[in-house]
Amino acid sequence: MCQRLDKLDSRIDRLESRVDGLEEMLTSLDNYVRIDMDTRLKHVELTVENRMLPVLLDLRSCYEDTYERYRKWADHLEGMNQDVILLKRTVTEHSKKLEQLS
Repeated sequence: MCQRLDKLDSRIDRLESRVDGLEEMLTSLDNYVRIDMDTRLKHVELTVENRMLPVLLDLRSCYEDTYERYRKWADHLEGMNQDVILLKRTVTEHSKKLEQLS
């Protein structure tokens, strides 16, 4: 009976040793994944900050300038539209007066 218990103890010791080894491997893998993820996240952050952000700021600047030009022209177009309406009315009136004189 003692011999069987000794064998059982021996097997349990080996199992505990293997479980300890697995725990170490999992801890090592967890640390690797965390470090890898941190590294990748930093890389993404730096890429966004150094490459994408300047491009986006340039695009925004171009669109803001273009918008400002179109906005100013929109104001001018409204005035020009009023001038054209007035010119049409004046030409129509003058044409009628010229017909009456003929």
